[in-house]
Amino acid sequence: MDKLYYKLTLYSGCNIQILFENIIVFEYEHNDIENMIITIWKNNELFYIYLNGNEMTYISNYDNIVLATKKSDYYKLSINYPLSINGFTKSHFENWNNIASTFSIINDKYQINIQHLDSLKTTNIENMKALDKKIINLNCNYIFVDKMKSCYFNLGYCRNLYKYLSWSDNIVFSDIDIYVPHDILTNIYNKTVEGYDVVKPYKNIIYTTPEQKQEWLKTTINDDNYSNFISNINDNLNKKCFSVSGGIVLIKKHILELIGGFNEINGYGFEDRFMDIHLLHHETKTYIYDYKLFHLYHNQPKQKIISKTALKYNTKYYNCFHHSNNKNSIHEHCEHITQFLPLIESFHKETNGNLVLFKQNSNIYKYATLKKLPF
Repeated sequence: MDKLYYKLTLYSGCNIQILFENIIVFEYEHNDIENMIITIWKNNELFYIYLNGNEMTYISNYDNIVLATKKSDYYKLSINYPLSINGFTKSHFENWNNIASTFSIINDKYQINIQHLDSLKTTNIENMKALDKKIINLNCNYIFVDKMKSCYFNLGYCRNLYKYLSWSDNIVFSDIDIYVPHDILTNIYNKTVEGYDVVKPYKNIIYTTPEQKQEWLKTTINDDNYSNFISNINDNLNKKCFSVSGGIVLIKKHILELIGGFNEINGYGFEDRFMDIHLLHHETKTYIYDYKLFHLYHNQPKQKIISKTALKYNTKYYNCFHHSNNKNSIHEHCEHITQFLPLIESFHKETNGNLVLFKQNSNIYKYATLKKLPF
C-alpha cells in the first residue's frame, strides 16, 4: 500500500461508520473483548479498509468518518498531536522520535492521537513512508489529510481533526516538542473532575539550548528524571505571555462543540488567540497551572507565514493583536470585537474539520480560513 490515511483502535462497545456523499459505505460495530485496529490505506485512487490487517472492503473516497460509542469517557484524556513533516530537519525528527518513545509508557487511560496534514506533492515520500511504518507499530491513533500544495500548514485544521479519533470528553492538544510528565497529566485530569472546562499546565515555557536538548535525549524518560533534569535548567530567558488555548491545553469536548472548534487559519498563528476570545466570551471555567515545562530545541523555519488575508480577518472579526508592553496576558491591551462570535461559531459547527476541504475549491487558499464566510 502507498499511504496510511487512518488508524484507530476499537474497543468493545464502539462502532465506526464511513460515509460517502452522506451514504454509509462501511459500518462496523465491535463487541468482542479484544481490541481491534482499523486502518485505511490509499493505493492509487482507492481506499482499502482493514481490520487487524485483514482487508474488508475498498471505496473510491470518503466524505466523513463517524465514531460512536456506548461509553464516551472510555479514556480519561485524549492527547492530540498535530503533525507536519514537510521541511522536517534532523532536529525535528529527533523531537518526534523522542515523544513517540513515550507513547508505550503513557497510562492506558490516556489515548494518543496524531493529526497529520501535509501535501503528498511537496513532502519527501521516503520520509512519509518511514513515518507510516512507524505509526503502524506505535501505541497511537492517526489521521492524515492531503492538503493542497498552495495552502500552508494549518494548526487549527489539524486540531479540529480530534473528532475523528478521540474517545474522551477531555481533549488535550499537545506539541511533539514538549513532554508532559505523568503526574502533570494526572493533575490536569483532576481539574476536569473539579469542574474546570479548560486546563493549561503552564504560564511560561523554558526553551532548551541544543546542548540541553542532547542531554535530555540521553535521559531515560520518567517523572523523577524529568524533575531532576528541569531543576538544573537555568530559566533566565525573558518571560513571555502565552495564549490559554495555544501550545498544550485541555479543552472539554462540549466546549469545542459549543464553539465549533478552532479557526482554520491558512498560515502561522492567530488560531489560539481567536479561541481565547471565544473562551473568554463564554466565561469558560479555566485553570492555569504554573508547572515548569520545557520545549526541545529545533531549527526554526526560514519564514513563518502570516498571510495578509489572516491579518485582515483578525482586524474585521476579532481585533486581537500583539502589544509589546503586555506583562500578564496577551490580551491585556486588546479591545476585542465580539459581535461576530455567534455567527463564527455557528459557521464553524457546520464547516470545521472537513476531510475533503482541500478538494472542494481550488481557490480556498484566497480565504483566511480556507472557506468563504457568508457574513
